[in-house]
Amino acid sequence: MVPTDEETMTTSNWNLDQAHSSINFSVRHKVVSKVRGRFAKFSGTLDIDEGDITRSVDDATIEYGGRGKDPWGNERVGFVAKTNLDRKDFGLEWNQALEAGGVLVGDRVDIELDLQGVSAAAANAA
Repeated sequence: MVPTDEETMTTSNWNLDQAHSSINFSVRHKVVSKVRGRFAKFSGTLDIDEGDITRSVDDATIEYGGRGKDPWGNERVGFVAKTNLDRKDFGLEWNQALEAGGVLVGDRVDIELDLQGVSAAAANAA
């Protein structure tokens, strides 16, 4: 896929391509390192505001990667989004104080979404 940023978006609805997308997270462990994980199953759609492709929303940064057609003629679009959340907001209160200071698991969880969408218009026409 070769992104063509200069093009204007003609399709605003996209289906996530799970095979070419990822949702990852990381959290501090023992103060000195990060533990990383990923979500193996997810699905969704992207509804794009054609007037503002790249923006920040409620502490999330969204970067437009571009759009283009794959070798089979499917129109695709790419985005990277980054945000974080406090695990305590989801009831995950457990932790363990460390002898040297700090805690076993950090409260802040960093989330990164690397998303590729396929035009929903093309899928609906098929």
